[in-house]
Amino acid sequence: MGLSVSAASAILFTTFVILFGIVFGSFDHFQDSLISSQNEQTERYERMMETSISIVEVDDANDTVTLVNDGEAVIDLDDVDILVNGALADQTLITLTVQGHPGSKIWAPGEQMTIDFPMEIDGARLKVTVKEWASAYHS
Repeated sequence: MGLSVSAASAILFTTFVILFGIVFGSFDHFQDSLISSQNEQTERYERMMETSISIVEVDDANDTVTLVNDGEAVIDLDDVDILVNGALADQTLITLTVQGHPGSKIWAPGEQMTIDFPMEIDGARLKVTVKEWASAYHS
């Protein structure tokens, strides 16, 4: 009877050690994923707080809008979306130009950008967004 009790105890102990390893590994992976997600959320929030744009001028005669990057973040022009009367404008027809840096795709803080529209914008409602973090409106 002593040998069978010892063998059963050894099997149970080994099983508990293996189960503990599996549970600990799963918990460790869960905790790493949670911390990574929290860090990504914090970075997105900080970027959102650093991004701000404002409309400086709307020139209905020339169908242009001038904006200023009055935030602290550098903005990639590919992240700029434009809505005209609530519809997303075709980015292939609209020209975005950073003043003083023609051909640049980077819009630095304090710089102005001009949007040239191929259509009439007189009386149109305009919304310019940057990666859904910052918006500027004109109506």
